[in-house]
Amino acid sequence: MIVNRGGTGEYLLAKGLEKAGVSIEQVQRIYLGPADAAPVFASGKANAWAVWETFFANAAVKDGAKILATAGEIDSENDSIYIVHNAFLEKHPDIVKAVYDVLLQESQWVLSNAAQAMQIYGKEFKLSEGVQKFMSERVEGTPIPVGAAEIEKMNRVSDWFFKLGIIPKKPTIENFVVDVTKL
Repeated sequence: MIVNRGGTGEYLLAKGLEKAGVSIEQVQRIYLGPADAAPVFASGKANAWAVWETFFANAAVKDGAKILATAGEIDSENDSIYIVHNAFLEKHPDIVKAVYDVLLQESQWVLSNAAQAMQIYGKEFKLSEGVQKFMSERVEGTPIPVGAAEIEKMNRVSDWFFKLGIIPKKPTIENFVVDVTKL
């Protein structure tokens, strides 16, 4: 099974195995980043790949990969997270807030215009029409400001990563978040 070490791929694999009642030690992991993993998977040198978004769409459309489970089906709590350097945040909170507002507005537009959005995305990243269509059928979500519920969820995920030994120490999530609505 191809995964990226300590990242989304390894998390998705471990969550899927946990849900199926299979020990992660029973699965041989091949640690590769998505760009390096794609040709390995396409060549058949690996039986499975835990991956996300564009890489997932390309494997399904171009390589005919079969979907074993999606993140929602395995109770994944792994979200996309937007980050900013502390120094930039301290100097320019207004810009950070403006970027968040644009991300929110644009993601709402994408939800309402998925096909058109994926055409734009596909053109930028040179994706086939099939991949664009595949991705447009799976568009979901908008950014959510980090509040108590999100911190609790991130703590559950980091606790889980730590418990499995995927990360060496448990981070204090509260030290790494900012509620953009309060900027």
